[in-house]
Amino acid sequence: LAPSNLAWALAILRALSFPLSAIWEKSACRSSSFVSSSPSSSSRGGPPLLSEKPRHVLHGHDDGVLCVAASAALDTALSGSADGTAIVFSLKGGQYVRTIAHPAGGGGSTAVDLVALGGAGVVVLYSLSDLTLHATTINHRAGDKPLASADACERLSALVLSGGGDALFTAGDSGAVAVRRPSDLGLMHRLLPSTMAGGNAPLRCLALTPDEQFVAAGSSRGTISVWGAPSSAIARAALD
Repeated sequence: LAPSNLAWALAILRALSFPLSAIWEKSACRSSSFVSSSPSSSSRGGPPLLSEKPRHVLHGHDDGVLCVAASAALDTALSGSADGTAIVFSLKGGQYVRTIAHPAGGGGSTAVDLVALGGAGVVVLYSLSDLTLHATTINHRAGDKPLASADACERLSALVLSGGGDALFTAGDSGAVAVRRPSDLGLMHRLLPSTMAGGNAPLRCLALTPDEQFVAAGSSRGTISVWGAPSSAIARAALD
């Protein structure tokens, strides 16, 4: 699920027979005392977290949807697929905007396994087939080259772009969170968990707090590590 700070939620239908994604409108209820086990019901009998039916069903992929990202500020939803493309949609209106083909070629030869969407319309794509990150924008056109490409050197499980689009956080099998510049995908920092928090256990999920002051990652050992998110200014100074 890709969260949004407005009343929208983007959900994935990942089975290969469902090459689409859907947008649900969130309930006005702000209570955190219950957890919904389905879009229309609460596990503790409270009001539903999401509306009964999706606000929009987003079509366009020729194969299963593997990942999604959304930005309320940009009114943009982004989905990545096994067909080797990412599709840009309007978040509120649900309209198709454009298709971004993976730089290595679409047609399912290189799936888009992870996507991230950040400020100023920055988009990052990642494929498990070649372990490569590619940075572009939501205005990418057919034939355009990526802004930058870089070998992640590991199997990644999660990507998160800062709201300002000036920092990319990645997590995967190395057990560390890498912090990169989206402009050239250069490595700025590596955040390492403590030994008590699982050491170098593979990381499986990643999130920034709403104020982007902290970054948290969950490991395959069931531990969660939290770091102060390095500011881009400090990261650039350290790199220089």
